[in-house]
Amino acid sequence: MANKDKSDPKILKAVQFLTGPAQAPGKPITGSIDCARLETLANAYIEKNCSQKVLDIDSLHPCGGGVPSAQKVDLVILIDTSGSMSDEATGLSNAADAAVTAAKKKCAGDLRVEYLGLSGIWIGTKFTTTLETYLTGKGVPVASLLSLGGAGDPQENGARGIEDLAKFFDWRAGAQRAIFYLSDEGLEGGDPQDAADVSEATNAINAANAATAKVFTYAGTGIGAATQAEYARVATNTGGQAFVNPVASLGGFQTVLENIICASTGAPGCAPAKLPELRPCFHIKWGDSNKDQIESEDFEVLCIEARNPYTNVVLKDVTVIIGVVVHKNGMPVEKLPDGTPSILLKPDAQICFGDLEVCDPTGKDDRSVSREVVLKTANAVPGDYSLLIAVCFGIEYQQVVEERFNFTLIAS
Repeated sequence: MANKDKSDPKILKAVQFLTGPAQAPGKPITGSIDCARLETLANAYIEKNCSQKVLDIDSLHPCGGGVPSAQKVDLVILIDTSGSMSDEATGLSNAADAAVTAAKKKCAGDLRVEYLGLSGIWIGTKFTTTLETYLTGKGVPVASLLSLGGAGDPQENGARGIEDLAKFFDWRAGAQRAIFYLSDEGLEGGDPQDAADVSEATNAINAANAATAKVFTYAGTGIGAATQAEYARVATNTGGQAFVNPVASLGGFQTVLENIICASTGAPGCAPAKLPELRPCFHIKWGDSNKDQIESEDFEVLCIEARNPYTNVVLKDVTVIIGVVVHKNGMPVEKLPDGTPSILLKPDAQICFGDLEVCDPTGKDDRSVSREVVLKTANAVPGDYSLLIAVCFGIEYQQVVEERFNFTLIAS
């Protein structure tokens, strides 16, 4: 694209918008440009243009440093086992392995999937265990299972099944939780749709949210509009997504299942970084001689020394929050008649150390930072004590990495 000079009418119009009166063609542009406004307009223009692009060139280095293995996902697929859901049970089972393999590579490095039927199973599919069998096998009393109650068909107690899973499923610690429910009937014992379906759907939503589990729903063939709306309400109000038959236009059950798994993890390429435990080194210096002792009636100045033990990480804005002195067994110190502790630290607020720069690997430059506190004892009980403090800080780590994008040119 050829360079345009400042007399271009479009540029002059933009400058006029940002700076005020138009500049005469051929004259230097003068005036004060509102840079913040210009940046806002430019970002909006670029975002609009870029959002319309449809092709991707992925970096050879996957976002997030590869498959985000820290992203654990527990997904339970629960299906209505009445006769009309046979096709869905077969179709989803046939697509499951490919979907799970793809999702593990794309977004969920640590994925666990359970396939359960509501008060029944589907022979020849992955749904060979009932919800009741699974949960009671984990020690849940039968009497606690809501999905076995109600006035309708227990094979279609979808809302109650979701609630049982939210409350009693053996979710792994730290795993993202998701439930995918498939049916073509009302959520409370099947059709017809009535107030009981709405009430039980609300209970399912509350239970799922309490368990931080996202619910995804699939409304099968012939489902009514009111029932379909309840399926959507359950999904939307728990952070999930509602799907409606047919799903061929979406890529079939494989794509649907991949989307559910990845949606359960959060944004693609967005996962907690695996960091080692980084912390400043602290040391307390005190005493005027080697024979000095802290006595039950005393006044001592303590120097808290903070040091960065790393050569490649800056510890930013290090702040010590002075806690308390306690007996070594954790019990509080005794109080004086006026109610004050017999051992006090002053100041008893935050102490700022600022940024701790990287350490000198040669050991020649001492970059530690010290702050003073006063320890005052009054009629304190002799014995062993502990000083408790909390430390807040940020981490600045600079690194240079290479990115590479491959693309193909064809002959014009």
